[in-house]
Amino acid sequence: EIPTTASLFTGITYLGASDTNGSAGELRTLRVPARFRYSTPVDDQTILGIDLSQVSSYYDFQPFSEFPGSGDPIDYGLAASVGVSIIHILDRHWRFVAGVNAGFAGEIDAEFEDAITFGGIAGVRYSFHPNLTIGANIVVQSRLEEDIIAFPVPTIDWQFADYWNAKFGTLNQLPAEVAGGLAITHNLSEVIDVGGFAGVVFREFRLADDNSATPAGILEDASVPVGTYLTYQYSPNLSIAGSVQAIVWREINLRSRGGGNIADVELQPTLSASLAVQLKL
Repeated sequence: EIPTTASLFTGITYLGASDTNGSAGELRTLRVPARFRYSTPVDDQTILGIDLSQVSSYYDFQPFSEFPGSGDPIDYGLAASVGVSIIHILDRHWRFVAGVNAGFAGEIDAEFEDAITFGGIAGVRYSFHPNLTIGANIVVQSRLEEDIIAFPVPTIDWQFADYWNAKFGTLNQLPAEVAGGLAITHNLSEVIDVGGFAGVVFREFRLADDNSATPAGILEDASVPVGTYLTYQYSPNLSIAGSVQAIVWREINLRSRGGGNIADVELQPTLSASLAVQLKL
């Protein structure tokens, strides 16, 4: 029988001061995510999932000569979304996945209709045996000023040795914010897992109409974190996790309304730390 489940995840990530390449200025960033997931069986073979999530990003810019205007291009950006998904279990090997999402990505004062995003996913999973599942997905996602994009996303969930697991694809289980990548986990004990990961993070925000750098423009924040993490299962329903990661590459892009490029700023590598809590309700 498929159980009904619900969970709440929240945490905090601090990205240390990162200098720009070739000019004066540095950037500190604080991110606070929160996510609620609910899943329930529709019938003996179908699971309905509902996801509510948000990531609050706080930016502290020191003077950047590449950015126009008298103030920072952004102080606070909000990315919030709601998603609905369906998993259909065909047999012990095959399962099908489909989902849609809609969200807001921008400064609080940005025009709401100009900061809306939407997307969807469709894919299949195949379990060769209980220790190895692979998947193939197509993701479709809108952009704030670009055309809708579609791209393939392969997934792998592989217990390749006793107490060792590798996952490739979406990495929602990490304390650090990682959209997708590779994670390798070792079950150190019944309550402690340790591991390493590498992945990508991408955020874009619609700026407010009165933004001094580019009114109603776009700020894009892309990075590549590589790090290590530890998860402690405090109780059957509560886990606490922490990670330390190097941000080996990061770039901030500023674009005008309509998508024209205003500035691209590449930042020096820096360190980052995350702390997260997950509660099963």
